[in-house]
Amino acid sequence: MLCVYILIFLSAATFVILKVIFWKSRGDFQLAPTLKHLMFLFLVLVIAFQTINQAKYFVAMHQEYHGKTIEERRQPLLREISRFAQYCQEKLPGRHNAQFLSDLDLSKDPGMIIHRALAYYLYPIDIRDIRQGPKDSLIIFYKKETAQHIPEGYKLLGQINEYNAVAIRSSKDNL
Repeated sequence: MLCVYILIFLSAATFVILKVIFWKSRGDFQLAPTLKHLMFLFLVLVIAFQTINQAKYFVAMHQEYHGKTIEERRQPLLREISRFAQYCQEKLPGRHNAQFLSDLDLSKDPGMIIHRALAYYLYPIDIRDIRQGPKDSLIIFYKKETAQHIPEGYKLLGQINEYNAVAIRSSKDNL
């Protein structure tokens, strides 16, 4: 479609330039009816091509997503985030204030959006310090050598893979 849009732009620019040149040289210049019909036909063709491409896109998306559950429709990254959040909720049921550790840069994308998505799927586990209470758990996400980053006083509840883990404050240290 980019070629069609470039063609439209160049055609319109050429038409405007020719019209201005002819208009200056001939004061009684009129756009020929044939040229008007050609421009109308060109516009109809562009609209038809665009509609056909949009219909093809709709059919492709329908074929790709029809009959799938919401979990199956999610992008692979969101699926991984969702699975990890479910894992954390199984290990830490209920409301928790968790400290979040990650190697992701949370100040810009993609780290920022990943952090927000994980916070959404983890609810009611708070990793964004919204409740502002003492931290009773630890969520480690995309952190190299996760076991080394579990501070003293925390007990590892589970590690879904080498980069993602969940830990809880030891009962003697709970506030």
